[in-house]
This record gives sequence, C-alpha cells and structure tokens, in this order.
Amino acid sequence: MIDSLNVKSDSLNYIYSVKDSSNIKVNCNRAIFLKKEDKSHKIFEKISDDTAFTVWVTISIFILGVIIDRIVKAIDKWNEKRKLKQFYLFNINLMSEKLFPNINKLYRSFYLNHDIDTGIPMSPPKVLSQDVERLNRIEFDKLYSAFQNKVKLAKVMASVDFISKAIHEVDSYHIHVYSVSQEMRINFQTILGKYTEMLAEYLKYEQSHNPAYKTDSTYLLLNNSLLKFHREIAGKRALKKLYKEIIRPIQSELVEKTRKFEDHEVGIVIAKLGRDLSYRYNEIKIISLEIRLQYRYVYLQINKSIENLQVEKAEL
Repeated sequence: MIDSLNVKSDSLNYIYSVKDSSNIKVNCNRAIFLKKEDKSHKIFEKISDDTAFTVWVTISIFILGVIIDRIVKAIDKWNEKRKLKQFYLFNINLMSEKLFPNINKLYRSFYLNHDIDTGIPMSPPKVLSQDVERLNRIEFDKLYSAFQNKVKLAKVMASVDFISKAIHEVDSYHIHVYSVSQEMRINFQTILGKYTEMLAEYLKYEQSHNPAYKTDSTYLLLNNSLLKFHREIAGKRALKKLYKEIIRPIQSELVEKTRKFEDHEVGIVIAKLGRDLSYRYNEIKIISLEIRLQYRYVYLQINKSIENLQVEKAEL
C-alpha cells in the first residue's frame, strides 16, 4: 500500500515538473515576441511623418506612372490600328474604283481592237501606280490586328492578290508573245521582199520570152498586183489586204488556173514563196487571235474579281 502511494507521488511530481517546463517555454516565447514587437515599434517611432509621406508619394507616383504609360501605349496602339485601317481602306478604294477598272478597260480595248494589221505593241496595256506595292509593304500581323472582320479581310486580300498576279502574268505573257510575233513578222517581211522581186522578175521574163505578154492573164495579174502593192500596201499595216488581194489571187493563178508553178522558170519560185508567205501569214494570224482571246479571258476574270472586291470591302 505504501509502495503504491509512493509511485503515485512520483507520478504527480513528474507531471508538475513537465507543466512547469511548458510554462517556462511559453513565457520565453512570449518574451521573445514582445521583444521583437518592441523593436518594431521602436523602428516605426524613428520614421518621421514626412519620410513616410515621401515614401508613399514616391510609390504612388511610380504606380501612377506605370498606369499612365500603359494607357498611353494602349491609346497609341489603338490610333496606329485606326490609321492603318484607314490607309488600307483608302488604297483599296483607289484600286477597286480606279486602278483595276482602268487597267481592265485597256485590256478590253486591246482584245476588241487588236488584229493582225495593228500588230502587238511592244509594251502591254499599263496604268502606272504604286498602290499595290504600298499595300504589300504592310506587315501582315499588324494589318490582321487592325480589322475585326478577319474573314472579309482575307477575301479582300485574296481578290487584290489575284488581280495583281493576273496583271503581272499579262505583262509577262504580252512581252513573250510580242517577241515571238516580231520574229514571225521579220521572217514574213524577208520572204515578202524576195516575193516582190520575183514578181518583177516574172514581168521581165515574160516581156523577153512571150510575144503575147500584154494579153497574158498571168502577166496582167502580176503586173497589176505589183503596182497595187507599191501604191496601197508597201510601208503600211495592211497584211490582210496583202494576203487577200495579192498573195491568194496569184497563188490561185499559178497553181489552180494555169499550173505554171509546174513548168514556168520564174512561176515555180513565185509559187513556192507564195506558199511560204501563206504559212507565215497564218502563223501571225493565229498568234494574234490567241493573244486577243487571252486578253478577253483575263478581262472577264478581273472584272468578276473587281465586283467581288467592291462588295467585300464595303463589309470590312
């Protein structure tokens, strides 16, 4: 019994000692906290009201400056987008209402008025302008961000791009066809020079070998044809007249009616040259027709694109 009481007494003493230890730690922590708080109060006590106000004003001005800077940049960015949009629309209006229609009118005039006699001009129909080049210098990302209707902007850009590329293709095609046509015409003129010389040679030959040359149908035809050539055709753009009224009748006379292309010493040469001239004439005629049809096709395509562009830009 006494031993049991001793054990209980020892347990109680241990509990009280632990409790006292805990209290000591709490008191120490509280003392440390109070000491720190006291130091903080002392630091704030050392800061004057003027210093605190100065710090507050400085911080406020800095924050306000950052806010104002962001606002100014946002306004500048908005103005930049607005000006870019106005610039783009202004140039699009110029192109859709003046530049592209004017060029297309020239294309239409070309295919309506061009023929084998007029020949292909050295330069393609052109309206000098820098509108397209100015738009091409705009950065796409900036332009894209300036418009809300991205779909319509994409369609407008596609129409402008198509028309611009079509004009460029026409220029390249025209220069190529002009080069080919010039080569054909130079070849034609070279043969034509020999041809007219042989017509004159035929007349001399008949005068010295045919006593009845004044009534000979072939002689009369070639003589009249040579006179007509020098009076009405030489030095003029009259290929159709030359072919229809001189080359074809003489070929018919020599090949179909009299068949002098078979046994006449000079008639054979004239018939061969006439055949070559007919080939060259038809080549020039084909290339003239081809370029007319190409210009007509491009005109119709550009005209359709201009109509689409005018509708799309109104919805930007």
